[in-house]
Amino acid sequence: MVESVGESERKSERSAETGGSLAKMGGQVALASTVSRITGFVRTLALAAVLGIALVSDAYNAANSFPNMVYQLLLGGILASVLLPYLTRQRSRGRTLEREQTQRVLTVGALALALVTVVAVVCAPPLVSAVIDDPAQRELTTLFAYLLLPEIFFYGVTAMMTAVLSVRSVFGAPAWAPVINNVVLLVTVAVFLCIPGPVALTPESMTTAQVLVIGIGTLLGIVAQTAVVARALHRNGFRWRLRVRVVPHTWRPVRVGAPLLGWVLVYVVAGQIGVWVTMKVTLSRHVYSMYTHADLLFQVAYGILGVSLLTVLMPRIARSVAAGDDVGVVSDLGRGARYSVVALIPVTVALMVFGPSLTTLIFFGRVDGSSARLIGTAVAVSA
Repeated sequence: MVESVGESERKSERSAETGGSLAKMGGQVALASTVSRITGFVRTLALAAVLGIALVSDAYNAANSFPNMVYQLLLGGILASVLLPYLTRQRSRGRTLEREQTQRVLTVGALALALVTVVAVVCAPPLVSAVIDDPAQRELTTLFAYLLLPEIFFYGVTAMMTAVLSVRSVFGAPAWAPVINNVVLLVTVAVFLCIPGPVALTPESMTTAQVLVIGIGTLLGIVAQTAVVARALHRNGFRWRLRVRVVPHTWRPVRVGAPLLGWVLVYVVAGQIGVWVTMKVTLSRHVYSMYTHADLLFQVAYGILGVSLLTVLMPRIARSVAAGDDVGVVSDLGRGARYSVVALIPVTVALMVFGPSLTTLIFFGRVDGSSARLIGTAVAVSA
């Protein structure tokens, strides 16, 4: 019997990703993730050095958390649980159908993201008021939110394009893209230092120029990250053409994906409720920046090891699910679990033992020693 084109492609893609190829791809993603986390770590230190960890830093970090919070609450669960399996299934049916359906998915996603972004920007004042009580800090956070909430659109577009590349077994560009974002942020900090401003940085004393530099620079970092992934998708041969046929084709991916959401939406909503409660409590006690810095440090090891494995294994798992290959699903899940346990347990112990000493050593500028040690204590407890 002649093997179908889709089945042949699926087998060849899976065989190409076994054994040494899987390790090689995982190593490449891990290298990119390592550079990304290191530059992100330096970026965090630089921002803490110029903004401190008091009211101004809390305002910036809170506003910078809103785009991801809104995106995850409204669209993140849909993209995470539906997009990759759907595109994988379409790819198994042939390249022409896959290309057309991918273009429709990206069109639907871009329109939805644009709408959500506009609504979020308009709702910036009540969004900020829900978590911040201090009037001066609330005003500064609102200004930052106006500048940073457009990140929602670019977060979503990047996630969709990354899913398309993952289905095509292209992992390098999405893994390296955050490095560009971090570099842009470091340049932004350098520009911020060149701007005349007050010695004591407070929500009342921070100048408009300083707010614009930090806000626009942060947004440009996300835009640059999106541009890197878009360039990679273009080089892979994909051309994004708008395909708007509301009924039935354009919205078909949404209808097909709806039954897949289920508990993922419950998980996303519960998670974002937790984020909101954490923001509310830590902002009221003026320790939100300490929390965010500790959280970023805590995630470094997971970002390098866990995300690298997940990036490489998820397309394989999605293809196995689409083909009804339960043995392949279990095999890849087991492989990922074993690798994660072996790699992360030593790191966990190291963070628990050396967390306070590490942060006391590395934080500088407007971060005093006692605050740096509190950050390290939070890292050790989180580990």
